[in-house]
Amino acid sequence: LPYITAGAAGPLHLDEKLTRAEFQRMTSDLLERCRTPFNAVMKDAGLNVSQIDEVILVGGSTRMPAVAELVKELAGKDPHKGVNP
Repeated sequence: LPYITAGAAGPLHLDEKLTRAEFQRMTSDLLERCRTPFNAVMKDAGLNVSQIDEVILVGGSTRMPAVAELVKELAGKDPHKGVNP
C-alpha cells in the first residue's frame, strides 16, 4: 500500500506478502458471520433457497473466492457474474 502514512522523513509504504491461505485463515471468522444474516433474510422473506433465481454480489469483498464459495454453499448456486456492480 503506497503512502499509507507519513513520517518525519516523508511518506511511508507497506509492502508485505500475503498468501491466499493466510488471508482465508485471517478472514474465516468474517465469512462464518455471514451465515446468520443469510439464514435470517431467507426466514424473514419466507423463502427457501430453491426459490432463488440468481445471487448478485455487490462490494469489494465479494470478489474474494471464499465469498463466492460460501454463497454457493448457502444458496446452492454460483453467484451471477454477468454484472459488475
